[in-house]
Amino acid sequence: MSGAGFVRRYLSDPGLEELLAIEGVVIIDGEPAAQIIGVGSGVGHIVGEFEDGAFNTPLEVMSGTDLLQQYGGFGFQYAGVVSNNPCARTRYADGALVPEYWNGNGFIALANKRFRRLIVTRVDTSVGAVSFTRLASLLGNTLATWAITAGNAISVKINGAGAATSTLSASRASYLAGAGSYPTGFSGGEQFTIVIDAGQPTQVGPVTVTFLGTDQTEADCIARINLALGYTGAANDTGKIRITARVYGSASTVNVTAADAVVTTKTGIGVSLTTVAGDVANTNAVTFAEIKSNLEADITGIKVDLDYNGNLRISSTSMVGTNSIEVTAGALQPILGFALATIALQNALVQETIPAGTEVTNGVLRWVTMQTQVVPVGAHGPYSLRVRPSVDDGTSTSAAPAAVNALVRVLPSGSWLVTNPLTVAAALAEAAIDSAYTAAIDATKNINTVTKQTNLICAARSANMVRSWLRQNVIDASANGCYGRMCVISPPLGTTTRAQARGNTQPGVGVYRDQRTIYGYPGGSTTIPQIATVGLAGGAGFTVTGAIDVHVDPWYVALMTQLAPEENPGQETTFMALLLGIEAGNTDVQNMSMLDYEAFRAAGIAALRMADGNAIIQSGVTSVDPSLTPNLKNIARRRMADYVEDSVAQLCMPYSKKMASLQRRTLVYSTIGAFLEGLKGGENKDNQRIDSYLLSTQANTVATLALGLYRVKGKVKTLPSLDVIVFDAEIGENVVTVSDAA
Repeated sequence: MSGAGFVRRYLSDPGLEELLAIEGVVIIDGEPAAQIIGVGSGVGHIVGEFEDGAFNTPLEVMSGTDLLQQYGGFGFQYAGVVSNNPCARTRYADGALVPEYWNGNGFIALANKRFRRLIVTRVDTSVGAVSFTRLASLLGNTLATWAITAGNAISVKINGAGAATSTLSASRASYLAGAGSYPTGFSGGEQFTIVIDAGQPTQVGPVTVTFLGTDQTEADCIARINLALGYTGAANDTGKIRITARVYGSASTVNVTAADAVVTTKTGIGVSLTTVAGDVANTNAVTFAEIKSNLEADITGIKVDLDYNGNLRISSTSMVGTNSIEVTAGALQPILGFALATIALQNALVQETIPAGTEVTNGVLRWVTMQTQVVPVGAHGPYSLRVRPSVDDGTSTSAAPAAVNALVRVLPSGSWLVTNPLTVAAALAEAAIDSAYTAAIDATKNINTVTKQTNLICAARSANMVRSWLRQNVIDASANGCYGRMCVISPPLGTTTRAQARGNTQPGVGVYRDQRTIYGYPGGSTTIPQIATVGLAGGAGFTVTGAIDVHVDPWYVALMTQLAPEENPGQETTFMALLLGIEAGNTDVQNMSMLDYEAFRAAGIAALRMADGNAIIQSGVTSVDPSLTPNLKNIARRRMADYVEDSVAQLCMPYSKKMASLQRRTLVYSTIGAFLEGLKGGENKDNQRIDSYLLSTQANTVATLALGLYRVKGKVKTLPSLDVIVFDAEIGENVVTVSDAA
């Protein structure tokens, strides 16, 4: 329930001046005199890198399907192949010498978990923007090659201007022999060898033409050559023999590879290679590349490509005038499958989509778009879409303006002009990634959005700056209008030793001590099906089985959102069932003993332990130094305090700024009392959530009431958890029992 005031929280009474600074409900969260144990549940919040969705905008997701629709999955699917180009593949946070894979990948952070409620904030790790403009286009047919006649043409109008024409020229290679001498005097067996149209489907030869003794005249020789070739390729040309190829186009050749000397002397046919120029190699099988190069060269302002379904497509690259393209004439028009006089206008196009993960390139490097863009009917852009390097491993270099000008693969819908108006920067340095996370974390303090309700927050990335920012975030958010909030942090995977985790320098727990900060260590191991599906073919960070090491932060958040606020998060549950073991890549945390876990608890570390194959939090403690503030050490105390205080704040908010009549003050008091009485469970002790409570209004005076201040002092004693169960046993033959004494 919202209200007209603000919720403020203090660890002690700040004095009248501070209390009266703004209207609302004030919580004074005093340290209890005795140990209070409990655990909070509620709204989990993940800050991380995703493949789609709004940047720096906290949004609640309602299901796994909703998560995939809003933020995408693990990488992208291209032509049926999944998990391409996932984000945060390789990171070297804080100057690490060895890579940590998926340190920041939000999908990995959320995989295999369930949350009672979940809010996601996406981090902006883009390096620039690429502009997409929808083009007017026409579709032809889907033939692999086209058969044309030399000289066939096509005329196209762009934006209503005069038609421009592209004509495909082609001719046949033709070899003219030297002067002959007849009669030949052949006695039979004289030969020459010839190849026609080498390399083409209709290639003839190598053919050896063998003359007979009866081949004495030029006509006799021509007939013998045609008989050997199998087609009428040889003919008389002003007294000389001419041999013409079969193919029209630049692939047309006549190649005499060998000839007897007497053949050359008598017929003029000698060793020779004859070729010819042309716009196409073979008019019987004109390729897409040839159509594209000729049309684009001859007609200014068009782009030729194949659409997603393999249709030949021509598009107008000019965005002036009518934004139209029209085929007006030419024998090529029906051959290529274009409808005559059909005009494609921008406002006649359907709604289309530029999906997140669309790859663009400068011919050397590749980038992916980071957000899905819906293009309405009639709209053409340009649309500026943020991009990151396709292979997100920190190695990508920059690209100059206008260099990123091509799609790696055609989009399922529409024809697009692509360019980058400004420089696309190199891959973000680790410090820049940290800064992107701090901006996203700051966005979670907005009291006017759902993020106000966050109870537990963590980041998909582990880094010194991120851990520090989360610690300060929960302090600031809890004190300035948001619900009481805790964060979970963890040190780097693979390299953090037990001593470093317990230490007072980064990344040790001593740097981040606060009752609202939970320090999780060591990391765990889980299996990601998407990684297993691709296997080693996925490259760095992929494994054959899909097993990878992961941070425990989101696991702890998910666990605590599932538990009721009076429960200890260290109990055995099924909420971390898919956390299969301790991080395998850290040699220092293998085979830890009970003494290690005692040391972790004493240091304020909520340590991960595998108990009979089940993942548990051994000690549900905050990161405070328990030797200095023992009453603040338990996660349970902090979570239960937030639960009670936030509940009371919301119950009181409807009375804020209303007249302080006796009846209304009584209503405030009785409302708080009714809530706390409900926590006691009444007659049904199965519903009991607290032991007892005490309310008092004795601190109010005429003077303080006149200032608009009404104070209700509350003490709530919670139920302890069974942290230690003692069976004090004497077992033996000589033990004396009551029955013996009787």
